[in-house]
Order: sequence, then C-alpha cells, then structure tokens
Amino acid sequence: MNGLKHTWERHDIETLQRGLSRLLSPFFAKQDFNIFLELPEAYSDFNSKIAPPEIIKYPHYILKGWVNDNGEYYFSVSIEAEGNTHEYSGFFYNVLTAGEWELHTSKETPVKSEFTEYERLVDSGPFEFELRIWDRDELENLVQKLGGGIRSVRKDLDAIAGVNIYRDGFRVLPYGEPNNDWLRLDIRRVQAPTKRLSNNQITGYITITADKNPNLHDRSNREGLDNNSAYFDLQNIMRFLLNETENLRYVSKRETLKKSDDDDQNKNGLFQSPDFEKISASLKDDKSNKEETLQLISKAEDDWKKQIKKLQSVLSQYHALATLGGIVDKILHDGRQPLAKIQTEAGLGLEASEDFIKNNPDDAQFKIFEKSFGKIVSHSTILRDVFQRAEPFGGRKRGRPKKYYIESLIQENFSNYEQELKEANVSIHLPETSTLVSVDTTELSEIFINLITNSLYWLKSVPKDRRSIHVLVERKKTGALEIIFSDTGPGIDVKYKDRVFEPYFSKKPNGDGLGLSLVGEIIHGYYNGSVELLDTGVSGGATFRILLNKRV
Repeated sequence: MNGLKHTWERHDIETLQRGLSRLLSPFFAKQDFNIFLELPEAYSDFNSKIAPPEIIKYPHYILKGWVNDNGEYYFSVSIEAEGNTHEYSGFFYNVLTAGEWELHTSKETPVKSEFTEYERLVDSGPFEFELRIWDRDELENLVQKLGGGIRSVRKDLDAIAGVNIYRDGFRVLPYGEPNNDWLRLDIRRVQAPTKRLSNNQITGYITITADKNPNLHDRSNREGLDNNSAYFDLQNIMRFLLNETENLRYVSKRETLKKSDDDDQNKNGLFQSPDFEKISASLKDDKSNKEETLQLISKAEDDWKKQIKKLQSVLSQYHALATLGGIVDKILHDGRQPLAKIQTEAGLGLEASEDFIKNNPDDAQFKIFEKSFGKIVSHSTILRDVFQRAEPFGGRKRGRPKKYYIESLIQENFSNYEQELKEANVSIHLPETSTLVSVDTTELSEIFINLITNSLYWLKSVPKDRRSIHVLVERKKTGALEIIFSDTGPGIDVKYKDRVFEPYFSKKPNGDGLGLSLVGEIIHGYYNGSVELLDTGVSGGATFRILLNKRV
C-alpha cells in the first residue's frame, strides 16, 4: 500500500492486530480462515499468525450456554478459583409491566395460547454464547502465569474486552469494538460498583444466523442491528445472564472475605467501638513492656480508622437516599396539581365525545377522539397510582406514630396494587384479625410496598394457577408483633439467603438491590425488630418473618 495519509507507527499496527483478531471468534478451536501479518523489517517483530492474547485462556469466571427459538435456555457459570460450576435452565418470556416489556423466567414451558395481551415469547431467536470474565483488581495469578506486569496484563484485557456478535461465522460491527458498550454494562455498574461487572472485564461472543434469527437484522445504514423487539430481548437476556453471574461472583468474594482478618472488624456493629480491654490490661500489668502496649494501641487506632471508613461509606449512601427523598417530595408536590387537571379535562373530553357519538354514531372522527381521551384518562390514573406508591419514599418529616389496626393498613397497601395483582392472576390471603398497634403508616408502607412488588415480579415465573400471597399477623405473649409474608413464587436459592438484605444485592436483572435493605433498616432501626428469610416451605416460594418489638 502506497500513498498513505500518515506514517504508520507501532500503535497503528497494534490497533490493526486487535481489529484483525476480532474478525474471527477466539473461542473456536478450528478455523477455516486464518490471518497472518508480514511487515517490513522495521516491524518484523509483529510478523505472526493473528491470535488473541494468552490471557484468554485464564479467566476467573466462564459463562456459557444457549437459548432456543422458543425461549428455552441453559447456561453454566464456572468460578475457576473454587473449581465449581453452577448450572441453570428454564424458559424466557416477556410480561408488559408499566408500559415496558420485562423479561421473566419460568421452570415450565410457557403456553403461547394461554398468553394474555400482556405476555409474549422472546423474539430474538436461537443463539449460543460464551463470556470470559476477570476481576481486574486481582490479576496477580495472571502475572505469575504470563509474566510481565499488571499494566501489561490490563493492556491485554483492554485489547480483547467487549461482547462480540457473530452471524454465520462473521462479526457484526460495531459490537465488541473498543468503547462499544452495547449492553450498557458501565451504566449499570455506576449504581453498584462492588457488585456489577464493567465492559472492560468481559470478552466473549454471541453466535446467530441469518436463517434462524431473521428479526436480528441490519439497520438500513449497515451500522449494527435494528433496534427492534428482538434486539431488546437479546440485550435483556444477556443482562439476565450477567446478573446471575454477578450474584455468584459476589457471594464467592464475600465468602473469601469472611476468612480474612479484616472481616473480623466488619462483623462488629456499625457503632461498636474497638476493644480497649487488652490495652487497659497491659497498662495495669507491671510486667508488660512498652513495645507490646504500643502495638495494642496501634491496632486499636487501625480498628478505629476502619470503623470510621465504614461509617463514612454508610453515611454517604444514606445522604444520597435523603437527597433522593427530597427529589421525590418535589416531584410529588409539583406534579399532583397538573396531573389532577389532566385527569379532569380528559374526563370531560371523554364524556363529551361519548355524548356526541350517541347523537352521531357514524362520525368516525369523534370515535378517534373518544379513544384518545380514554387513553389519557387511563394513563393518568396509572401515573396517579405511581405518585401514591412513591409517597412513602419521600423525605418529609414523619409525625408521632398513631394507633391503627395493622390488618387495615396491610389491606390498603395491597389495594394500591389491585390492578397489577388482577392482571397477574395473583390470589391474596390477608389476615382477618384486628390487631391494634402504634406504628408510622409511612414506615409500614415502605415495608409492604417492597415485599409486594418483589412478590409480583417473581410470581410471574410460575404458572398462573399457582400464584398467591399469604400474610399472617400474630401478637406474641411478649407483646411483640409477628408478621409472616409468603408467596408461592420460585423462592430464593439457599446460597443467597444471607445476602438478600445487603444493599445493592438483587436477583432482578435490573434491580437496584435497595428494597429489602431498606426493609431491614426500618425494622431494626425504628422497631428494634428483626426480619429473616425462612427456609422454603411446601409452597416453594419465599417466606419472610418480621418481628416488631417497639412501638407496637
């Protein structure tokens, strides 16, 4: 090639190598097509067969599997440090929730003929995938295996990072290119950086075909796939798979931390001070030497620093939540009045259209008006319900707890979700007792809103004739109040039992992981109580036991 616009440097050739290596999947053992570089003498050290870096052979986690055209899936997650492989199978399908299609799973084959207008199968078609994942802050094993330094290893990771799509053996651009985060992993990670994976930690492929994946077709300008329902389904499925991997990775890393000395300090309560007894004993002991005492003081100082750091982290989270509460209050205050006006005017428009149609039944134009006004009324009602649900999460100062019958408060919370429960065919079994308590209704609403929305999501993963929620209330002899909240959903895997109340841990692919954490904080902080996830019972779902000791 002659007459080039600029002089090629070594970094240009490295870019060429990286681009050529992505033309074919590095995971396939056999290739019918290979690429070799043969360059002038000055760059002869680049002369070789194009191949991915050796680092590709030594991931920390491997995620691989397949999805069929009917939504059936199988995948496995291998945690290399443990030598364990976790396997999953089931079926994907979509449920229309708040105007958007939400991905759900089921252990049983969804019957398309039984779907309502709010349900549909995934539209992406069959595909296979394999992703390899690294912890970028734990690359010492790779330095040991490959030589070089951390910077060199990270550079190799940067060169291969990204999730590529291959159609009939050839790459679909720009997916997997540097800085092409088509799964929006980096945006997800901002919310929970300790749990979520970023784009530069992953390399891998998805294989599709032109014949079997017709809905995954190119845009008219040939720059990627069309942003249709099939493409969005593919994105949601991959994020679901990564969420399961992140949960396993999170639990594995937490188990490792338990074995470290640093975790001994973390087991203390948030406001528990370090142990000064050994220092006191050393100062009182005439036989103890100055050096031992200084070591004990130094350890106590380190413990204090760790505790302060932990406090700062928690306070930062609560400051963010307090700010969010203020924003919620502002939205509710400024939004309610125009929303009420919209509802009133749309209702009057709907009535006027209906009256006109009665007198002019053949006028097609006013039928269009009637339909449009009906939609405005319907959607403004949805928005009103959203405001009502958001109110407990506002930052307004709460008054003194008043006396209420807790069963009535529970009923009110469920009534806010009457339409969603009906659409999902969920049967409700609430307590018929009358238990007078002294509680803050906002606090109680926060607890039940989280439990109800979680159950609503997971109950869609089981057959419609097996969807139910049961709530029991009992006054204990000690005066404490016990609430049992259970559903007949898929339940929670025992390996996650101790993690579901931790901030940012969520089994939902797009969950924020704050719901159950807030529930726990309210119950512990305001009611000196406890909340626990009981072992799965005969219903096979999730059962929570709440014990309130104060203000009840």
